[in-house]
Amino acid sequence: MKPFGSHTAQPGGSRHIRPRSVLALADKEGRQILRDPSSLIIAFVLPLVLLFLFGWGISLDPTRIPLGL
Repeated sequence: MKPFGSHTAQPGGSRHIRPRSVLALADKEGRQILRDPSSLIIAFVLPLVLLFLFGWGISLDPTRIPLGL
């Protein structure tokens, strides 16, 4: 196994993401979520709460606007 950062990029070449490493990362993250279920609350419930709060707080209906003539 090579040390981190020891690879050399070829000029004009492209680096490909290996599907196996993506699956390994998804598996690791899935196990982490199962180990710590509070991360599900942070990932899904908290944004929904913020969406409703901002939707309620930021209204585009102009009401109670003082008007001077």
